[in-house]
Amino acid sequence: MRKRVQQAMVMLVGSVIAMPVLATNGYFSHGYSASQSALGGAGTALTEDALVASVNPAGIAWTGNRLDVNFSVFSPVRNYSAGPRGNSAAVGIFTIDEGRVESDNELFYFPGLGLSWEINDRSSWGLALYGNGGMNTEYRGNGANFGQNFGVPPLLNLGAHCAGTFGGGPASGADPVGFCGNGNSDAGVNLMQLFVSLSYAYKLG
Repeated sequence: MRKRVQQAMVMLVGSVIAMPVLATNGYFSHGYSASQSALGGAGTALTEDALVASVNPAGIAWTGNRLDVNFSVFSPVRNYSAGPRGNSAAVGIFTIDEGRVESDNELFYFPGLGLSWEINDRSSWGLALYGNGGMNTEYRGNGANFGQNFGVPPLLNLGAHCAGTFGGGPASGADPVGFCGNGNSDAGVNLMQLFVSLSYAYKLG
């Protein structure tokens, strides 16, 4: 009885002080179906559905005849904060205005479809269609300064203040050297992929 009480206390303390584990798999997803995502990446070795072909084509040898349809929603929150330039900072020509800017895009949708079919008791073929992406960023606002630290005499003021996170927008004043961009002050990146995977698996032994 005493041992069970001790075990219960350990479990209680562990559940109170446990912290969530936050991790990603780089640009790629932990999995491309609901079961793969729930397994946190272990879906490569544990076959649960026909979309296993997206991470391990050999897995379709154990899925049988089935069709799986998947729809995922991914919601990353991205932002950056810029503070004042330190007095001991090295000489440079580019600084971002102080402040916090958040990316506009925070909802991404991914479809998935997996099909597997047994040819015989040893071999199968499969088809998987799935999307990848969801790290699209779009930062609007803020500004950037160029040329403030060239170390040249005041009469040769080459500095400019430009709209946008990386100065891609127009100058808010003089821009004698042409540091500023073409008028579009938005900054970001977008990469979307659609994979079509046709697989064949054969059981050896």
